[in-house]
Amino acid sequence: MRKLRYTFVVGMSAAMLAVQASQGQSLRGAARAESIKAPRTDTARIAGWRSDVDSLVALVRGIHWRFRDAPLPAEFTQRARRLRADVPSLEDDRIVVELQAVLATLHDGHSLLYPFGMRRGGLSRLPIALYAFDDGLAVIAADSAHAALIGRRVYRIEGVPVTELVVRLTPLLSLENAAQLRWAFPTYLTFPAFLRAAGVAVS
Repeated sequence: MRKLRYTFVVGMSAAMLAVQASQGQSLRGAARAESIKAPRTDTARIAGWRSDVDSLVALVRGIHWRFRDAPLPAEFTQRARRLRADVPSLEDDRIVVELQAVLATLHDGHSLLYPFGMRRGGLSRLPIALYAFDDGLAVIAADSAHAALIGRRVYRIEGVPVTELVVRLTPLLSLENAAQLRWAFPTYLTFPAFLRAAGVAVS
């Protein structure tokens, strides 16, 4: 299996296996990688992403603690096949989101994609950190330029209520229960690519 351009973590019986990209560049602090808008007719790009989809399917089939001895879920197979076909029409960052959505169909919180450190498809991230408290979502950290936001509540993003965004993001996330959703969704709200996938008009 060729080395991938990003990190997958796939659930195993006693541990997790990380397949780390060899081509990537390390990102420090708030992720600043920008989506590379490659020509849609770039045959090498299309072949590369399709190979990555195939590699993900093979990885899950080969080592996942549940599916190495059982058939893959039909939704997983169908979504992977659809993504493979859609590669030419998608920007790189959207492909990364869709790869994560493929993994989400396993309903395994230990099988997910880390969208950092690769040359193509690295996701930019807002320079803040969010946390879901019992009484709502708030900014708990930020870079120096946005330090005044620390402690502020977040009710909506580009007019879309946070509660609605959670509903839209849930199918894209690797989750097993509500506790994992509460822990995970604040982080994904800081990725413009995931916000766009949830229907938020962000640049």
